[in-house]
Amino acid sequence: MIEVCVGETFNLTLDSNITTGFSWRMPVAPAGGIVVFLGSKYLPPSVPRLGAGGREVWSFRALKTGQTRIRLDYVRPWEKDVPPAATEVYRIVVKPSAGEGI
Repeated sequence: MIEVCVGETFNLTLDSNITTGFSWRMPVAPAGGIVVFLGSKYLPPSVPRLGAGGREVWSFRALKTGQTRIRLDYVRPWEKDVPPAATEVYRIVVKPSAGEGI
């Protein structure tokens, strides 16, 4: 579970290796308009080695109080009808900001 306050941004960081053709994808947007996806970027390994993996960082902003889930699938985008090599699901709880009260 990840807890944030309204207005805060947060990141999800996942191991990734684009040299294998795999990358993380979000099959559906988070429900309820509680968070919004800001973007993602790939960070290569700190020591460049042939075939070494890096990390993907996915950024979101909390828009309103509530709970939602973010699902990310590790896939090769060109492969159709193939299950993801991995799936991560995050439960996101957005609380009121300090100025909003409870």
